[in-house]
Amino acid sequence: MRITVHRAVSSVVCATAALAAVLTAVSPAAAFNQSAYWTIYDASGELVEDVPLTATAGDEVTVRPAVIAEGVTPDPSAVETFTLSGATATFTSATQTDGSFCQISGTTAVCHDPGGPGSTCPYPPGGLGFREGCFALGILPTEQGTVTLTASAAGDAFDPNPVTSSTTITVSSASTAPTVTGISPDSGPTTGGTSVTITGTGFTGATAVDFGTTPATSLTVNSDTSITTTAPASSSIGAVDVTVTTPNGTSVTTSADQYAYTYRFAGFFPPVKNPPMFNKAEAGRTIPLKFSLGGDQGLNILAPGSPFVHPVDCITGAPINNATGAADGSGLTFDSATSTYTYAWKTSKAVTGTCQQVNVRLADNTDHTADFSFK
Repeated sequence: MRITVHRAVSSVVCATAALAAVLTAVSPAAAFNQSAYWTIYDASGELVEDVPLTATAGDEVTVRPAVIAEGVTPDPSAVETFTLSGATATFTSATQTDGSFCQISGTTAVCHDPGGPGSTCPYPPGGLGFREGCFALGILPTEQGTVTLTASAAGDAFDPNPVTSSTTITVSSASTAPTVTGISPDSGPTTGGTSVTITGTGFTGATAVDFGTTPATSLTVNSDTSITTTAPASSSIGAVDVTVTTPNGTSVTTSADQYAYTYRFAGFFPPVKNPPMFNKAEAGRTIPLKFSLGGDQGLNILAPGSPFVHPVDCITGAPINNATGAADGSGLTFDSATSTYTYAWKTSKAVTGTCQQVNVRLADNTDHTADFSFK
């Protein structure tokens, strides 16, 4: 009796390299030639080549073993037992094409094979065979590693020696593209250079990080869920998607992977003091709001309606109400010699005795404030 294993072409079990035959020693006194081995056939029953079985964790595979007797009338009481060991895997189904009864329980499948000339199993290579039974075993591996599949056929009246053979299924981890679930910090200046931590999954083996279409200037894979990188410079403000590329693919863009490029605002220049300091000023005077954005960014750097002012508490600096008004002035200018922007804020006499906060909101949607106490 021989035990062979073949697979249908539609099976997701992969054929990738040569697999040596596995022979089981039998009694020298056996009345008939008896051995056990695993081999692979195509759907028509023709021998293709000996190959290893491979699978991916979480994906069901189908293995099709055949039990074939040479020169022996098949025994209707024959029982074939299939077992799984090694990396975690279970049987999901077991069927016999000739209609005999199969039972599965976790890592064991037992089939009662009546045999007979109506079987659809292929002959073993080079053998004179009588086809007994053909089986289809559904196997679900859930762990990376090696699963050992063992087939055992009980002896019969002509030869009591049982036949046992085993082969292995090499299970790889699921090949999934990385995902990005967080960016910290999620903004930085257009000049680049900001150290950014990316969180997500599937980062092992990462080969690239891109901010929009621009590659990051550095990449360190801390773990499968964390990457430290450096944001590259950008020619414009606004949000871009940060993507991670590994051998398994590139992360799909979502709202969680966005990084906002902003102007490089470093605070107001004297004579204006930055928070938490209050500036003392005379109502009705023009106050120069000077700042730099790291170079000439053009004159369209202000958000619509900016700058604007609203009253604040003179002790805590907290807004008194939601009332806001435009900060009147003579407009925005840029001095190329000093790389400085200036907005000349013309204050109103009406703010005498109050405290006001001026907010220069830039086109990148960032707010920059200064507090004033007017006399």
